[in-house]
Amino acid sequence: MNAESRDGCDSTNSGVVTLRRNMSLHALASVSRLLATLDFEEILESIVSAAIELLGASRGFLFLIDDAGTFEMRVGRNSAGESIESGGETSISMSLVRQAVKERKCVYVRGGGDLPLDADSSMMRLGIGAALCLPMTVTELKSGREGRANRRRNWTRTRDVIGVIYIDRPDPGKPLSAEDYALYAAMGNLAAAALVNAAIYQDAISDGLTGLADRRHFQRTLAFETERARREAHPLALLMLDLDFFKQVNDTHGHLVGDDVLRKTGQLLRAHTRPSDLVARYGGEEFAVILTDCSLQHSLRVAEELRAALKAAFAGGPPGPMTMSIGVSAFEPFRDPSPEDVVKRADEALYASKRGGRDRVTAWSPELSADGSRADALRGLFSGEPSRDYRVMNLLMQVIFEFGAGGSPIARLERTLERIREFVSARRIAVYRPDGTRVAMICHASEEGWSQAGTADEPAPSVMAMPREEADGWSRGLSRGGKDLGVMVVTGQESEKGPGAPEAAILDALAVQVALLVEEIPECERTASFREDGWA
Repeated sequence: MNAESRDGCDSTNSGVVTLRRNMSLHALASVSRLLATLDFEEILESIVSAAIELLGASRGFLFLIDDAGTFEMRVGRNSAGESIESGGETSISMSLVRQAVKERKCVYVRGGGDLPLDADSSMMRLGIGAALCLPMTVTELKSGREGRANRRRNWTRTRDVIGVIYIDRPDPGKPLSAEDYALYAAMGNLAAAALVNAAIYQDAISDGLTGLADRRHFQRTLAFETERARREAHPLALLMLDLDFFKQVNDTHGHLVGDDVLRKTGQLLRAHTRPSDLVARYGGEEFAVILTDCSLQHSLRVAEELRAALKAAFAGGPPGPMTMSIGVSAFEPFRDPSPEDVVKRADEALYASKRGGRDRVTAWSPELSADGSRADALRGLFSGEPSRDYRVMNLLMQVIFEFGAGGSPIARLERTLERIREFVSARRIAVYRPDGTRVAMICHASEEGWSQAGTADEPAPSVMAMPREEADGWSRGLSRGGKDLGVMVVTGQESEKGPGAPEAAILDALAVQVALLVEEIPECERTASFREDGWA
């Protein structure tokens, strides 16, 4: 008996053997190419399709195993590529699946063969002629020592099964050779490696709470898609979405309920967008959706669908009604030299929705850019960039410390202003009363002609003579409880140029703290009487 017969192959024809080997190698190559794919769901589908083709099977299923040992069916397909459900243990031989996991090797059975009774009976009952169960195993190499004096590393293998490929056919088919078993084992290992590779990548680019893309991956994808849209003249749209009054959910129901709301929102956004669209958690309760090959008109319909779907999803049950405000912008190559420009315009549209009453969709228009800054003063403080966010947090901690430190209110105000000036790299920062008298001024050490701090009766710049709503962007009004306390004026590194948008957001947030210190300054330390009519 030749080797082929000993292995159970029913044909000694070299042409048939070569054809089967080539088909096996082709299927193996198909799976190996998945190592270059990072789409987890695509890998699952491709593995099942390759396995069905390899055995000439009528059905194929892929199960993943969680940490508790539970089998979860992720893909079910027939030979025509149509989706099917496993129906639990009643439609497939789960005993074979468990056997493959237990033995950590390929299990192939044919009707009438030498099988365990439970496997044989289930196959007979289900009308299965042949079935193959292929465990997907991850092989790791771990080092050990045979003795304290032995410095040579001894590598031992540990194998963990992460899932099982199950395929069957109604007729008995052909027996497998030892070479077939080796090829199938390699296929299972390659499939496992591809899945682990994709899972690691997905973890690296995903938000841990919602499973959506994180902000960094969103920025990379937007940069890629804007360049593609510019090069190929394809439409591209961006949605910025924000849950309305989300803070009330955390305050009323707790952060666990708030986390559930964010997860459910992420699932809803993913379910109502295309696989080609990128859905990301932009930060906090704010989300972003990149709509590829999508015009402004169509993106508005998508946004309205998302808004209505979320409202309906939270119509009943805890935590109560939820709504979402959405801003929409279309990428315009001549208007948007960088990806940040299309984000800025979608952002302006979002906050137009907020100002317009929330629970609505707004498309960007040029008029929105003239409406002023965003409503939330804390916007932009934390960017997701560790180095910058550390500096912001450090600044906030220093300001809080100075507020509670000893010394007169004037001295604490001056120290606070110096911290702010250093952070925004300003040449000069000053605080003025509504009547134009200066409370304090801090200048860069190299600047001549100005005192580091003072309370001289010195008029404020011309900005003090303007109506407040017309004041330049480098000034921040100070008020407490509706009482006008004056203005904080910042001069940037270049003449008459104020800080950029990120620094301006910080100034907005810290203006409240500065106002508290100004209000605390006693009457005896004021350099001029407070004029009731305030701004000239």
